[in-house]
Amino acid sequence: MTYRSHFIALPVVVGILALTGCKDNATQEEDAPLRPVRITAATNSPVDFQHRFAGTTVSASTTNLSFQVSGTIESFPAKAGTRLRAGDVIATLVDDDLQLALNKNEALLEQAVTNAKASTSRYQRMKELHTKQLISEMDYDVAKADYQVGLAKIDQAQQAVDLSQQQVQYATLRTSEEHCSVTQTYVTENENVSAGQMIAVMSCGNVMEVKANISEATVSSLRIGQPVEAIISAAQSQPVDAHISEIGLNTGSNGTYFVTAQVDTRNTKLRPGMAAELLISRDFLVNNDSLWVPMNTVNESNGQRYVMTFEPEDGNRGIVRKVAIETGKFVAGSIEITHGLVEGQKVITAGLNQIYDGQEVLMLVEDNRS
Repeated sequence: MTYRSHFIALPVVVGILALTGCKDNATQEEDAPLRPVRITAATNSPVDFQHRFAGTTVSASTTNLSFQVSGTIESFPAKAGTRLRAGDVIATLVDDDLQLALNKNEALLEQAVTNAKASTSRYQRMKELHTKQLISEMDYDVAKADYQVGLAKIDQAQQAVDLSQQQVQYATLRTSEEHCSVTQTYVTENENVSAGQMIAVMSCGNVMEVKANISEATVSSLRIGQPVEAIISAAQSQPVDAHISEIGLNTGSNGTYFVTAQVDTRNTKLRPGMAAELLISRDFLVNNDSLWVPMNTVNESNGQRYVMTFEPEDGNRGIVRKVAIETGKFVAGSIEITHGLVEGQKVITAGLNQIYDGQEVLMLVEDNRS
């Protein structure tokens, strides 16, 4: 009787241990972190068909600033990044010598006017006497000549005054447009500058351009007005529409050409000097009914090709689904999907050897294709 009780009790103990072990395993699986995966989206054209060229943003209206007269910088209130409106002072020169020249020319003008008044009065008297034939023709001609010389000296003195006033105005550099800013400066206060020497660069308006170095293999296929895309990472991550506005004629030592693309929309967040990229599409015959994914997302089992897709559930969580596909051509790291996917469907690109159909996973940051 005792032995029989032991035999009955043994399976019960084993069952309890088994149940306890299953419970522990289930708890471990629930507590285990979700496996992270990276994804991309199936698109109707392969992203690899776009050339990407690094560049920087510049204002579509950029001016190199300089004084029209020589002198010493007295003040430079417009620092780099300062917002300016029409009429604001950018920089000034010490204008003491210019003011002295103006005062001198104004004095000469005043003297010329005084002399002209005297010669005019004499000419009027001589003219009356000449009409009455009381003076000789020679005396009349001399009076008339003095009168005309007096008027000419006034004109000459007035021109000198106007020029001096202009020189004084040239000693103050002002903005002539709205919504401008100084993007770069080359001189400081108390520094001597010559006429025409560049002291700063000013950009105006919200229309931006992207300047990039384009390879000679690509630049030959570009044309003015050609639509392209630009990515300005500091302002937004999505590409914006742009068009080619300038194509360089000369190449540098590295065999590249400067190409400028003007952004089609105004954006107050954009500033000159931001890092940017130009996306230039290559010509390729693409079937609009097909989709494209990176080649590394496609696997094969028993002669059937498939991809692992991400089916979103809650936030970044989702379920892995194994989807059979049919493929077409291979081009530049991408493969054409002729059947099995829909546009925008999320395909897993990393961690494929560690996931399975129906597994719950965690999506990492999507790449630029999605």
